[in-house]
Formats: sequence, C-alpha cells, structure tokens
Amino acid sequence: MFKRTFCFICCIVLMISFSSCNKAEEQSNISSVATVDGENIDEAYFKYYFIELKNLVQLQYGESSWQRATLDGKPALEYVRERALDAAVEDKIIMSVAKNEGISLTDEDKNNIEKTKQQWISQFGSESAFVDAIKNKYGL
Repeated sequence: MFKRTFCFICCIVLMISFSSCNKAEEQSNISSVATVDGENIDEAYFKYYFIELKNLVQLQYGESSWQRATLDGKPALEYVRERALDAAVEDKIIMSVAKNEGISLTDEDKNNIEKTKQQWISQFGSESAFVDAIKNKYGL
C-alpha cells in the first residue's frame, strides 16, 4: 500500500513538474544536476524540490531571515540545496525500482490523479492559468 501511495504522490509531483514542458527540445536545453541509474535529474526537476523545501524553511524562520538560519550545522541555503538534491535523487530511485518491480498505477490511481489535476485547473480558472501559475512558482 505504501508503494502505491508513494508512487501516486510521485506521479502528481511529476505531473506538476512537467506540465509546462510542451516540447522535447525545451528540455534538452536544461542542464543536468545529477544522474541516477543513467537518468538525468535536470535543473527544473531539482528546482521543484528546492522551492518546496525553501518554502518550508521560510515558514519556520520567516521569509526575510531564513537564510541566516543554521540547520544541521549548515547555512540554511546549503542545507536546502542538499536536501532538495537528496529528494530528487530519492524520487528517481523510487521510480526506477517501481519500474523494475513492475509496480504501476492502477486505473483508479490514474483517475484520482486526473481528478486532482482537474480540481487544480478549476481553482485557477483554466488550464493555461494553471500552467502559468506552475511556471511562475517553479520557474519552469
């Protein structure tokens, strides 16, 4: 059950991360920050995790002073970068293991993802507004 739930969450994250990438050549221009099992982790993928973790730290320490904080003995910015890369690598590993083990989404999972996507789109008023919001938030 945990594997399916985590796979479901990963798919939502990927859907959001790549919803604005319409052309294959756009992604080929993005440099790689790491490679896992022969698969690149590009800047946009990393940036998603970085922004999410940065937002969590900002909530805890305040938007203007979070960078002065020290976490695990490291400056907050360094800590967030390391944890974001760890999260992106872990996500790629989990997806690789799921693929190798034949774990995939059920039709129910796919329907739930589509329902969630449609809820987000309706909150923004249109698919283009949703994509624009994702682009603006994550710089994709």
